Order: sequence, then structure tokens, then C-alpha cells
Amino acid sequence: MKTQKKKSLAILLVLLFCTMLLKPFDLKVKAEESNAPQYLDYTKGYVGFVYQWKNKSFLVVQDNTRKNTSMSQYPNNLKFIVVENGKEKVITTDNKFMPTEGNAYQVYKDEMYFRVYSDNKNYIYKYNLDTLQLSLVQEINPQSKKFVLPQYEFEYTHVLMNSNGKITFMSNYRDLYSLNNPDRNNAFPNYSMVLSDGDKETSIEFNYSAERPEFFKRYDIYNYVSDKDDNTWFSVKKIYEVSIPKGATIDVIRERENILKSSLASETVHPEVFIYKMDSKQNVIKIDAKELTYYDGYIRDLKVDLQGNLWISGNYCNNKTNVDQAFIAKASVAQDNTLKVLQKFTLDTQYPVPIELDVNGGLWALDNGKIKKYENGNLVTKYEVYNAFHNDRFHIYDDNNLVVYGDAGYKIIASNVSETNNNTTTNPSTTNNSVVANLDTNKLNKNGVNEISPVLNSESQAVEARVDASAVNGGTGSLKMNASNVTIELPFSAVDYEGATEGSYISVKQNIIANDPLLRAIKDIGKVFDFSLATYKQDGTKIKDIHNFKSGKAKISVKLTNDDIKNLDTTKLSAFYYNEETKMWESVGGSFDKNAMTFTFETSHFSKYTIAQINGALPQTGTVLNNLDLIVLGFMFIVFGALFLGKKFSFKHMPK
Repeated sequence: MKTQKKKSLAILLVLLFCTMLLKPFDLKVKAEESNAPQYLDYTKGYVGFVYQWKNKSFLVVQDNTRKNTSMSQYPNNLKFIVVENGKEKVITTDNKFMPTEGNAYQVYKDEMYFRVYSDNKNYIYKYNLDTLQLSLVQEINPQSKKFVLPQYEFEYTHVLMNSNGKITFMSNYRDLYSLNNPDRNNAFPNYSMVLSDGDKETSIEFNYSAERPEFFKRYDIYNYVSDKDDNTWFSVKKIYEVSIPKGATIDVIRERENILKSSLASETVHPEVFIYKMDSKQNVIKIDAKELTYYDGYIRDLKVDLQGNLWISGNYCNNKTNVDQAFIAKASVAQDNTLKVLQKFTLDTQYPVPIELDVNGGLWALDNGKIKKYENGNLVTKYEVYNAFHNDRFHIYDDNNLVVYGDAGYKIIASNVSETNNNTTTNPSTTNNSVVANLDTNKLNKNGVNEISPVLNSESQAVEARVDASAVNGGTGSLKMNASNVTIELPFSAVDYEGATEGSYISVKQNIIANDPLLRAIKDIGKVFDFSLATYKQDGTKIKDIHNFKSGKAKISVKLTNDDIKNLDTTKLSAFYYNEETKMWESVGGSFDKNAMTFTFETSHFSKYTIAQINGALPQTGTVLNNLDLIVLGFMFIVFGALFLGKKFSFKHMPK
């Protein structure tokens, strides 16, 4: 019996040893998350306007070289500047041409359009990014034909330019007769919103309804945005406040405030929030946002991404339970025109935070000094800034180019990547660490190999190649880019050309990142190769990112040095890609030519890659057993247990 127990123990030790051997053969390695870069310093001073376009930051700020003669809190010694590659250029110091906060519409055909308020009038100006010239577009005068003065009071609200350069105006009008009527409780104000486009005009009237009209103040109409399908979106909220009778005492005022408070808590008055959508044919739908805001919350920001999803930043307020919670929600509109919440993030504050969409349609938020991006179903912190910017504002172009600003001042986070024009054969855009190169359209062979070798300086790590999409669409050829000891050969069939029009181009980017924190969990060459593929419109607006190729595979060859492989077993090298969803490095294979010192592999998608040693994971930085390991381990223990019990049962019944 003792011998049998010794055998059983020996078997158990063997099984445990085998289980330990499983781990080195796991080709998925948990990577250590990198910390968000910190930009805690900032430029102090007044900021009146901010807009980010590529790596150019446009700002209206205080000019300390001139004296401020304004008696208000807002200075008048302003300058309109553009900052690029850390260098400031003054566009104008004339206040008549200063952009107004919140009214940078967009860049259209290399010209930035914005609103200017001067001499009690509103104008649209544009700034040409090539000629650096300011010019007047038109005066804003959206006077309604239906709601004429003086019977109606006019409130200018918004100007909007869509992606096709179409400009529309949104204006509010309210009935002055009803507001000035002594019998206030029986004369409800009529509020109307007017959308105008030249001589074309569409109006929406907001009918007043409440059980306690003496508390009703106004409608707030805000968040005037358009989507890729030329639909117009905005949000509306009823505002309730205590109206103070002439000569009222403190006791009367407090009494009315208490009545309003109890009315809100009991929901006898409803500060409702709605989202409106108007399509290009002026059809209007009204969407109740009560699910998100309840009865006393509100929407701060409303955005519509490229997939048609609504992104809403606001707060949920329940006067019955005293719950006041800020949130960011992703939503859609159901067929019955109700709001369908797809995902919701509650924040550690009651104050809604600003959100923005970048040029690629990605959602960003500024939350208590942390700039976050929505990735793989989560809000991921990308940057940390001075936390006085919390609940203030920011404008973003893409992952590497943005401005954060507020009452304290501003901080620019911008790359030094310069852009180039299409149809060139040289590299006119070379900065300290980035190069953009273009293939000559006239020399393209859509059915052959088109090779380009950008000329890089000693510090260049990032490179981009651009190809005319229409010239290679349907071709059987490829682009071959040689840069930084890396050769990429990408078949034209890999590109998804949907949405590409005349002038659109393909962008292939490569960035080499040395000593990335993600590499701490793997025995590698010390470099991450970040490859990306996308299509763009002629004006630089991204059409789509292409992660998985439509057809075919890219062939990538990396020239290695002795320093790269000095601590590696070259017989066990493999290419690994970083899976953003699982946060794991996954092997994709490949081969190493020792004579040429080149590692070559193929892939059907672009991502972050490295060259590393199989079985070279470092356990202390987060290697994990995968599900297969656990299943095999569990199965082994079940089998061992069954055998052991069976033997034990047999021993008890064996004759002595």
C-alpha cells in the first residue's frame, strides 16, 4: 500500500511538472500597460478661441506686449495666432478679425471658417492655410420671414458648416407679447427655432406645457451639430426658475423657492430634455432623453460619430432621491424614435465633462485632468494635464494633436508632423522625426510593384507613404516602401476603397517606438513597429481606418543588428502582434535569414508588432496561463483522481 502511495505521489509530481512546462509554450503574453504621458505645465493667460487642425493650433490669446484697456474681465489686447512645431505666428492683432469662442466650424478645402463679432454684427471669415490670408465670406443675418421683429425677440445661437461646405444658421425667437403680458400665468411664451440656409427656412415651435407656468422661464436650445448624412441634431431643455413678484419679501421668495423645489421633487413640473433630429428633407423627429437625464438633468455635449451613434455628455438628476451623477453615454435612435442607450459610463462628479470627436470619428473626453479616448468599449486615459482644465474645454484633431484650455490658460499637445500635397515624387515634408512621401500618380503601375524609398535623416522614425486611390483601385500590384531598415510590401487588393472618390488617397504609416513599456513582458529586440493603413479624402479628412485587409497579406521584412539579437536565441524568433482587446502579444511566425540578418513575416492586418523570442516571456511582468492551459490542467487532475480512487477501491478488496 505504501508503494502504491509513493507511485501516486510521483505521478502527481510529474503532472505538476508538465503543467509548469505548458507555460513557456504559450504564445500569448500579457503586456504591461503604459502610463499616460503627463503634460502638467501650461501657458497661463486668457484664451478666447481654440481650434486644432492637424499639427496647427489656432488660438486667440492675450498679447502681453500691448496694454489691456478693457474695464471688463475680458481683455482687449488680443492676438490671433497659429502655433506649429512650437513656433508662434501672429495672424492678426485687430479685434475686428478675432474668431469668437465655440464657432470654428471646420477646415474646408484648406481654408478655416469661423465667426467674428464686430460692430454689433456677426460675420463669417476664412483663413487660407496656404496663403495665410484672412478674407470675408459673408455677414450673418438670419432674420426669419415668419417671426418678424418687434413682435418676436431674436437670439443668435449657432452657425454650422457641414462636411460639404454648406453653411446653415440656427436662431431662436420668442414672443415678446406673451413675455410682457401682465397676466403672465395665462400668456405662455412661444419659443421657436429657425434653421435657415440662404432663402430657405425651416422652423420648429416648442409648445409650452406645465402644471405650474409661473415657474417656467425659457427653453435652452444648444448642441447644433451635423452628421455625415447631412442630418442636423440639437438638444432642448425646459428651464424653470422662481419668478419674483415686484416688491416681494424674503419670506415670499423663500416660499416660492420651496414650492418650486417640492414641485420638481414630486414631478409636478418637468424640466424635460429632448434631442431633435432634422434630415436633409426637413423631416423632424423628437427623441425623449429622460432615460439619461431624468427630470432635472441636462445634456452638455451631443456628438454624432461616423457610424451614426450618438455620444452624450450630461448628468442624471433625480430630485426624489437626490442623485446627481455625471455620465458619458453611447446611444442610437430606435425605429420608434426612442433613445436606445448602448453603453453608459458614470463619472466621479456631478458636473458633465466636455467630449469631442477627432477627425477619425473617435470619441474623447476631458475628465478631471485626464484626456480619455473610447477604445475597445472603455474610456482609456491617453494624457494627463493640469487638472484646473477639468470641466473646461479642449479641441482635438487626432491622437497626437490637441489643445486643452480654460480659465487658467492652455496647453498644446501637438506632433511635429508636417503635411504635404499629393502628386509629388520627393519628400518635401521632413521634420525631426517624421517624413511624408508621395508616389507620382503619373508613374504608378496598378498591376506592378511600385517601390518608394523615403530619404530619412538619422532621427527619423515615423514615415508615411501616400498613393492615389483611384489610380490603383482594382489593380493587382502593390506598394513597396523601404524605410528605417523595414520593407513593407502591401498589395493594392488589401485596401477597402469604399467611400473613396476622385482625389482620395491611401495612407500607409510606419512608426518605430523604442523601449515601449508594452515590451516589458516579452523578450524582444527592443522596438515596436506600429503599422497603419487608411484612406483619406483629398482635403485630408479620413474616410476609414483599415485594420483587417480586404484581401491578401502584407509582407514585412525587418533588418536586424547584432545589438538587436545579442540576448536572443535566433532559432526561436517570431513576429508578435499586440492584441488591443486581450492586451496580449500573439505570435504570427516568420523566418530569420541569419546571413542577411533579416526577419520576414506576413500578416493580413496592421497593428503594433515586434520581433521576439518564443518562450521568452518574463513571468514577473504578467505572463498568464490561458484557458487551454487551465482546461488541460483540470483534465489531468480529473483523470489522475479517477485513477487514484479506482486503485484505492481495488486495494481494499484484494486478498491479503
